[in-house]
Amino acid sequence: MIKVIRYNDLVYYKPQKPVRVAQHTYVQALEKTLDLMSVGHAFKNKRYDPSMEKLTLDLLIKLCGALNLHEVKYMIVGGTAVGFYEYTRLSHPSMGRTEIKTDIDIWYLSKYENRLRIVKSLKVLDFKFSENDRHEMGLFSDPQWDDMLMIEQPNFKLDFIPYSKGLEFSTSIQNVKTIELAGVKIPFIGYDDLIKTKSLVNRPGIDDRDISELEKIRNRPKL
Repeated sequence: MIKVIRYNDLVYYKPQKPVRVAQHTYVQALEKTLDLMSVGHAFKNKRYDPSMEKLTLDLLIKLCGALNLHEVKYMIVGGTAVGFYEYTRLSHPSMGRTEIKTDIDIWYLSKYENRLRIVKSLKVLDFKFSENDRHEMGLFSDPQWDDMLMIEQPNFKLDFIPYSKGLEFSTSIQNVKTIELAGVKIPFIGYDDLIKTKSLVNRPGIDDRDISELEKIRNRPKL
């Protein structure tokens, strides 16, 4: 059973205005994480363009709104999920790059029909796709494809991931923690599943630290 937290105070949400929510620590931590990632990206990424859209809570709502509209089966994982569970940190460099990429990691059900829904969702967003982005989406739409889709915008990156180490999507989708902001449901990987996959990936200085900090937060005394 998916648990939903409703934020009725955001019923009049307008996408052009930033969302600011102070009522729930989950959302406070999530917003702080996205802001921190954006600041790190601006300092560490040569492609940063202050005139272009950056990673904010508004962008996450817009992205999930499009995915939900097209009935994509997915959940938010990675550093954004870590931030949702109240440990805020920068994105880490990946794939041998020294620059910090502000990214959202999305674990999707790796089925052909679901991949087509993802591509349709992306096309309704007002992103300016590069030739490489369009090439990636073309490969992603191939029935034989079973790999990541990486969409790189100047100020953020979206990584659609077909697997999560040690987990089965059909089981983990039952454990998601879903919040609702501005009428949009945003599903995050369940806490126990996040800890499990991080313990198996076990990147030194990254996953072990995430687990340690998340466990401290979970075990802190309730006020």
